[in-house]
Amino acid sequence: MHHDVVPAAQHPERSGWAKKPSQGPARSVSEFDLRLLPLLVCPRDRFPLHYENSSLRCERGHRYAVVEGVPILLLADVPQTHVEGTRSLAVAEEGNASSLRHFDVVPGVIDPFVQNAIGAKNGSLYSHLIGKMTEYPIPELRLPPGEGKLFLEIGCSWGRWCIAAARNGYRPIGIDPSLKGIRAARRVAMQLGIDARYIVADGRHLPFRDEAFGQVFSYSVLQHIDDAAVAETLAEIHRVLLPQGRSLVQMPNIYRKLMDLEEKNGTYSPYGVSCVAAQHETSILWDKRY
Repeated sequence: MHHDVVPAAQHPERSGWAKKPSQGPARSVSEFDLRLLPLLVCPRDRFPLHYENSSLRCERGHRYAVVEGVPILLLADVPQTHVEGTRSLAVAEEGNASSLRHFDVVPGVIDPFVQNAIGAKNGSLYSHLIGKMTEYPIPELRLPPGEGKLFLEIGCSWGRWCIAAARNGYRPIGIDPSLKGIRAARRVAMQLGIDARYIVADGRHLPFRDEAFGQVFSYSVLQHIDDAAVAETLAEIHRVLLPQGRSLVQMPNIYRKLMDLEEKNGTYSPYGVSCVAAQHETSILWDKRY
């Protein structure tokens, strides 16, 4: 039987969306966006991925399901940091999302996932808004204008910071272990006319080539995983940043202030974090407290 195979490009900056600023959302929420391929690598061995029969494969035979257009690039033999990662892998094993609820979100209506997820933001601060929102709470992204830079958000959920990044001139890609959250992010992006890409993935094993992003961002996510996982995630952030790329990571720490790793190359002393980044070696010290 003949199968169409789409190979990864060798130079992402020369192909489609990887080069151009946002110009509108994907044609369908259920389609896999082939423009992602030049950026993607196997999260296990970092070989390029090829799209074939609703899955992504590397040359060593590792296969990752694409469900409703969403790549599920989690490592099944690695303990997940969140129960939703385990649930996403179960859906990947089934090969379809028939076990998940489906929503048709019309213009002017807030996505049901977002209506409920808002209660998990900032503790119980927004619990009174559950089921009552009339507009999406899109925050201000306190970063310089994107000017077409690739922007990676780790732990994006339904994509509010990716939306903010797109509106500020970045080309955003969001990852999260939750397929439910990623499906919602894609629905909201289509509803709002935002050109953003979303992938089910793990910050400890980023499925992106080296030196791909000009900006990496994570807001109030890493405090939910243990210190070893945080160290792995920060090392991966370092790997996927361009030489002069920047990362901005917020999490509660010893001083409850913002952790800004600034430029990739150099020595930094952010609040509650000491990071020395030189070449491809990173030493990190921090303390998470509540």
